[in-house]
Amino acid sequence: MARLRLYACDKEQVQVVVETGIGLGVFAGKHIGIDGKVRALSARAIRQVLEEDGPVFQHICAVVFALPIFESDVRNGRRDDVYQAFADEFNTSQYKGRIPVLVADQDMHRLTVWIAMSGYRVSELNPADSHGVFGEYWQNRGPAVEEKLALTTVGLLVQHHLINPHVLDMDHYHLVSFKT
Repeated sequence: MARLRLYACDKEQVQVVVETGIGLGVFAGKHIGIDGKVRALSARAIRQVLEEDGPVFQHICAVVFALPIFESDVRNGRRDDVYQAFADEFNTSQYKGRIPVLVADQDMHRLTVWIAMSGYRVSELNPADSHGVFGEYWQNRGPAVEEKLALTTVGLLVQHHLINPHVLDMDHYHLVSFKT
């Protein structure tokens, strides 16, 4: 998916790709203990694509990972969150790609708007989840619209059925009948 997203952005002549990974928290399998591995693999995948395919991109001149730190677990004496996973992957692996990468504890909407107002063609995408989806269609360039719709649907189903136990509790529903 990382490769496909970047190729589509390049075909759309996107200059700066802004991505976030908010869904790499709860939706990454935190409740079954695989979230750290999922975050690490997500960061590794995009790093690998940038290193291997970066030279063929004609338009992408920067990638920004806007990874706001909402809350952070500490495991084995280390912070364990999305920001840390990406920072570790791009620092410890000694990223060798030609496209500059910024890992920021920042809001993706503000960054995207600022980059666009600076004159760059920019794409904003949250490939991991639904939270960053709402309200951003107007500023998107690139492959994200279909992906956003699918992720919104799946993300909301997962969020409201697995995370929120009240959704399945029939005592929380009041059936209303409409007579015409």
